[in-house]
Amino acid sequence: MSSLTKKERKCYLSVPIMKAAMLNDVNNIRRIITEDGNAVNYCHISSGDTPLIVAARHKSFEVLKELLNFGAKIECFNIDGKRSLHEAAYNGCLLCVEFLLNQGAQVDPLKRADWTPLMLACTKGNLDIVKLLVNAGANVQRKNKDGWTSFHISCREGFIDVMDYLVCIDNTLCFTVSNNKRTPLHTSSMHGKIEAVKFLLEKGCNPDVRDSCGSSPLMDALRFGFVSVAEVLIKTNLVLLDQVDNLGRYPLHIAAESGQVDSVKYLVEKLNVDINLKTKNSGYTVFHLIAKEGHLELLNYLVNDQSVNRCFKYLLNEPDASLRTPLHLSVASNKVRFAKMLIELKCDQTLKDKYDKLAVNYALSQEMRDVVQIDLHTL
Repeated sequence: MSSLTKKERKCYLSVPIMKAAMLNDVNNIRRIITEDGNAVNYCHISSGDTPLIVAARHKSFEVLKELLNFGAKIECFNIDGKRSLHEAAYNGCLLCVEFLLNQGAQVDPLKRADWTPLMLACTKGNLDIVKLLVNAGANVQRKNKDGWTSFHISCREGFIDVMDYLVCIDNTLCFTVSNNKRTPLHTSSMHGKIEAVKFLLEKGCNPDVRDSCGSSPLMDALRFGFVSVAEVLIKTNLVLLDQVDNLGRYPLHIAAESGQVDSVKYLVEKLNVDINLKTKNSGYTVFHLIAKEGHLELLNYLVNDQSVNRCFKYLLNEPDASLRTPLHLSVASNKVRFAKMLIELKCDQTLKDKYDKLAVNYALSQEMRDVVQIDLHTL
C-alpha cells in the first residue's frame, strides 16, 4: 500500500504510534515505546502495516532509525507482502533504503505478485536507489510472477537512465521475455515510450519479435494509438505491415478493433494500407471488427472521410468466412447504436449467414429487436 485513502489515513492517525510514524515524530515514538514496548511492532488489523513500514512509506527517516533501535522487526510485511524496504524503495527515500540495507534487510524480498524493491524503484525511475539496491546484491534478472524483470518495468515507464544503467550491468536484459513472451520492446511500444523504443532498437532488439499471441511491438503501438512509436518501428522495416497475429489480424485490424482512429488514419492515409484488407482466419474486414466492438467514431471516419472514400467501397454487406455481415456482428454484440447506423446506411438486412440466420436472429435485447425490425414473412 503506497498511499492511504482518507478513511485509512484517519484510522492511522487514531493510533498514536502510527500517527507518530507518519509525521516523523521521534519524541512521541520514544514516549510511546517507553510506555509500551510491544508498540514498536504493532500490526494494523486490516492492512498488516507496522510502524516501521509506515515510516518507510512516509520517508520518516528519523523515526525509522529510532524504531530499529528499539527492536522493530525489519522483515515484517503487510497484507500485500510489502516490507519496509519495498516502501522506502518505491517512495524514493534513499536514506531509508541505505539504512535498512545496512541494518541487514533482505535486498530481494518478494511482495505480492513477486515484486522486489528493485522493481518498485524502477517504476519511479529513481536511479540512485536502483544503484544502491544493485550494489547491495539485488538480482537484475529476477522475474515477478508475470515474468517481468526490473528492466521490463523501467522500459514500461520510459526511464532511459535506469535502462542504460541496467543494460550496463547485464546487456542480455534487452532480450528477456515475460511469461507470455513479451519483450521490453513490446512493453515500451504499448506504453508509448518512444525514447525507450529508440534505445532498444539501437541495442539491436528485433522489431518483428512476437509474443505468445503473435502480437508484435508495432501491433501494440497501434492498438493503443501511439502513432509516433509506430512510425519509428515502421522506419526499421516496412515489412512489419504484413505481419499477422495468431488470429490472422494485420496491424490495420488490430488498430480498428481497438477503436484507434489515429492509428487507422496513419495506416490508410500515410502508408496506403488497403482499407478493404481481410483477416486471414475469419475473413473480417475493418467494418466487421468495428461493428463487433461498436466503434462509432471509426464508422463515421470510414463513411465520411474523403481520403478514405477513394479506396473504401462501403463494405456494408461484405460477408466474412461464416457469411456474416457487419450487421450480424453488431447485433450479436448488442451494439445498438452501431446497428442503427448501419441500417440508416441502407445495409441489407435480408442476408443470411452460413447457419441460415438473419442478423435479427442474433438480437439479445428488445431494444435491438426494435432497431432491426424486419418483416420475416416477406422473405
